[in-house]
Amino acid sequence: LVSYNHSRIGMVTGPLKMYTARERLNGYLDALRDSQIEIDEKLIAVADYDIDSGYNCMKVLIECEERPTAVLVANYYMGIGVLKVLHENNIRIPEDMSVISVDELEFSRVLDTQISSIKQLRKEMGDMAAGIIVDRIRGEISDFPKIVYLDTELIWARSVRPI
Repeated sequence: LVSYNHSRIGMVTGPLKMYTARERLNGYLDALRDSQIEIDEKLIAVADYDIDSGYNCMKVLIECEERPTAVLVANYYMGIGVLKVLHENNIRIPEDMSVISVDELEFSRVLDTQISSIKQLRKEMGDMAAGIIVDRIRGEISDFPKIVYLDTELIWARSVRPI
């Protein structure tokens, strides 16, 4: 989004008591700082990783006095809520607002504009989790709690436009 000259980038993130939500928010904040973009707290909306809270958060973001030109959504279900608000308010993607989601929004394939996404490699995630579970069953706890970072893949679609 920054490389497309967006500087008013909203984020709909998950509950900050969850490690993944905090890490995604920190990544967003780091990207803004690295790009010397001023952080506007009004553009950060905290949701509950579900459709309704994504919907409610996006309603708040589009009602900002100076609305974002782009939004990053931190998971699939919140993405559904975000897209519903944009549709109900005749906000076109990407003409009026650019959108990227963490998790691939497969249903967007039937929309006029498919949504760009940060794809998590689920097989690798499952393999890693299974290995950790087996280690725990065997009594291996020396690395508890274990935090693992896996690669992601950017799936580029037409939901982002340059400013």
